Amino acid sequence: MIDLIMTLTTCAMGYAMIPQVIKSARDREVAIAWQTLIVTTAGISTFAVCFWVMGLRINVIANGLLVILWASLIVMKIVFKKLDKPA
Repeated sequence: MIDLIMTLTTCAMGYAMIPQVIKSARDREVAIAWQTLIVTTAGISTFAVCFWVMGLRINVIANGLLVILWASLIVMKIVFKKLDKPA
C-alpha cells in the first residue's frame, strides 16, 4: 500500500513538472534557482537509488522519470545561458 502511495505521489509530481518544462523550453528561460534544481534532482535521485535497493521497481521508474524532467531543466538552464552570451 505504501508502495502505491509513493508511486502515485511521484507520478503526480511528474505531472506537475511537465508544464514547467514546456514553459521553460518555450520561453527559453528557466525561472528556477540553481540551488533548487540541483538539490531537488539529487534528492529524487537518492530516492530512486533507495527504491532500487528495496526492490520497488515501479517507484524506481517513476522517480527516474521525475529525475529526467528536473535534469532537463538543468540542461536547459545551461544551454539558454550560453545562448544569451554575446559571441
